[in-house]
Amino acid sequence: MQLISFLSNPLFLCALLLRFRTIFAACDSSHFECDNGSCISQYDFCNGEKNCPDGSDETALTCVSQRQHCTKPYFQCTYGACVIGTAGCNGVNECADGSDETRLRCGNEDDIRQHDRRLQGNCQENEFKCPSGICLDKSNFLCDGKDDCADGTGFDESVELCGHMECPAYSFKCGTGGCISGSLSCNGENDCYDGSDEAPLLCNTTKKVTTPVVTETPLELLGCPLPLGDERPILTGDGSRVLTGPITRGTVRFSCKQGYVLEGEESSYCAKKKWSTSTIPKCNTAALPENSMATLRRPCAPTMDSKWTAANHSIRPAPK
Repeated sequence: MQLISFLSNPLFLCALLLRFRTIFAACDSSHFECDNGSCISQYDFCNGEKNCPDGSDETALTCVSQRQHCTKPYFQCTYGACVIGTAGCNGVNECADGSDETRLRCGNEDDIRQHDRRLQGNCQENEFKCPSGICLDKSNFLCDGKDDCADGTGFDESVELCGHMECPAYSFKCGTGGCISGSLSCNGENDCYDGSDEAPLLCNTTKKVTTPVVTETPLELLGCPLPLGDERPILTGDGSRVLTGPITRGTVRFSCKQGYVLEGEESSYCAKKKWSTSTIPKCNTAALPENSMATLRRPCAPTMDSKWTAANHSIRPAPK
């Protein structure tokens, strides 16, 4: 009796039929099929508004292929949607990703300077600071399609930082705004952080694309080579702060634990993955003459930006 009662309920029947259609029927040519199987009008996708229940009609994977159809007087969102021509900086988010109202697109000079200062943090000029604290060169790592901060959030590829950018004619613009070589789109590998360069509608494929295997962690690839030897040197930077890597830029002081001697310069400058000295300093076991006094030179209170002094510490071999 309860089943008959359910079947006689018009709302239950509608829901059942909709579910049946979602599972067993594709949308016709006048409709767009959402990722969850529901259908919307072909005029209601990539228009800046999420009309699919799952929002799949307003993603870069869906809309980058529509960029060529969005011409003036319309405004093109970074991920490819086409909205009204007055959308840019009108104070209303017409784009689903907010790319029409980012600070770098719409802010005044003071806003942009303030934004740049926050982005730089305590890094060097022309560098930006990742959420993890590492500093990267803007010209090489910002909005290049890759998650160079390697924190899993795509911070350096976000719409907020990259959405306003104009890519060169020979480039492909990723769904969040970064620029990659045009030859990398539809090559079977995700070269954009968001995978938009391999979007099925763009590349006319439903094949699952692969992400290139990285044999080393990105952080290890970014900095200057770390010293080797019997014992790794103690690296110190600004304010005697002990550094563990990656070292991307700045003057670093090298010192050794007791019982080891430093071979090489006591400081070196790191830039563009290279040290300023010809060899990388290292710590090796101290060879102390038997029954004699040995003097080891070790830096005291090293800092990145201040002067430092060296002190002599006498070490007597332990009695046998």
